[in-house]
Amino acid sequence: MSINELLLTSAKNNQLAHSYLFYGPDQNQTLTSAQQLASILENNQKVLIDCKIIEAVLDSIGINQVREINNFLWRKPILSLRRTLIIKNAGSLTAQAQNALLKITEEPPPHGFIILIVNKLEELLPTLLSRFQKHYFPAINQSVVFGEAQKFIKASKIEKKNIIKNLLEDEGDLGEFVKSVMGELDHDPIKNFRPLKAMLTYWSNISQYNTNKKLQLEAWIESFPS
Repeated sequence: MSINELLLTSAKNNQLAHSYLFYGPDQNQTLTSAQQLASILENNQKVLIDCKIIEAVLDSIGINQVREINNFLWRKPILSLRRTLIIKNAGSLTAQAQNALLKITEEPPPHGFIILIVNKLEELLPTLLSRFQKHYFPAINQSVVFGEAQKFIKASKIEKKNIIKNLLEDEGDLGEFVKSVMGELDHDPIKNFRPLKAMLTYWSNISQYNTNKKLQLEAWIESFPS
């Protein structure tokens, strides 16, 4: 089941968390997924009443907009069980606005539902990142890489090494593959703490130094539970 299918099923069953972070190279594509969730929550209405989309004004999103967000979220929904707030280009939130949003996520309204959309996780403060469930959305033309990432997670350690070997031999997009795998692991960060932490070290070595990629990735594979 893809990330999109998993989230849509959760929406239909009213099992969504309060806060999600969608990240990936195509924000318009990711925005469409966010709007689909809001539509399901409003019984597939075409015109969404309980959904608000925020974008940057003059290249930033300031604290005044976050205050408006808070007022919006605390009002009772009309058609939906949730009041859905979607912030596109959330990396444009000022530091002050991010801290204000952090306070909202710490004590969210019972019917509040927030989705932030960014290209890269590092666009946001670590304290704010920690409050959101993170989901990576690959570009449509990266669907093959994403499928390989899902296969990789379920594979044995020997099979994982073969996938890495084939990817390196075919000169595939290693960076997007690793992002996709990390996105899958991040669905359960407690269970996958070791491989997530290990990847930060090994990917840093690969990115910054002239090191053997195959050996670094195989060392990463050993951090996965058997």
